Amino acid sequence: TNPVANITELDNKASTLRLLGNAYAEWNVWKTLTYRATLGADLTYFRQNQFQTSAIPLNQLLPPNINTGSSYTSQNINWVTSHTLNYTFELGSSHRFGALLGLEAQKNNFEESRVNANAFPNDVVRTVNAGTIVGGTSFQDQWSLASYFGRVNYAFKDKYLFNASIRRDGSSRF
Repeated sequence: TNPVANITELDNKASTLRLLGNAYAEWNVWKTLTYRATLGADLTYFRQNQFQTSAIPLNQLLPPNINTGSSYTSQNINWVTSHTLNYTFELGSSHRFGALLGLEAQKNNFEESRVNANAFPNDVVRTVNAGTIVGGTSFQDQWSLASYFGRVNYAFKDKYLFNASIRRDGSSRF
C-alpha cells in the first residue's frame, strides 16, 4: 500500500471520556464505635469513527472505487461501595480489643455497538449515515460481586497479638 495515501485517505478519529471518583464518610456512633461508608465509581465512554476513501484499494483489490466507514461506541460503568463498623476498647493498659464488621458490593455494566457502511456517494461526507449500512454488532455484559467480612483483634501489652478474620464472597459469574 501507499503510506502517504494511508495517512491522507484514512480517517480514524477516537475520543475517550473517563471519570474516576472515590468518596467516604465516617461517623463516630459512640466513643469506640465508628461507621464508615465508601463509594467509588469508574465511568468510561469511548467513541470511534473510521472512514476510508475510494482512493485506497479495499483489501488490496484494484481499481480502488469503494469507500467504507464505521462507527463504534462503548460505555462501561463500574461502581463499588463498602460499609464497615469498627469497635475498639481497652481494659487497663495491658489489654486492647477490636472488632470489625463490613460488607462490600460491586457492579459493572458494559455496552458496545458498531455500525458499518460502504457505497458512500462521495468522499466528502464521511459520516456513516451517508453510506449504505451493511452490518453492525452490539454487545452487553454485566457482573456483580457481594462480600461480607469480619475481624477480631486482641493485643496483650502490644507484645502478643491475636487476629482472626472471616470473609464470604458471592459473584454473578458463578
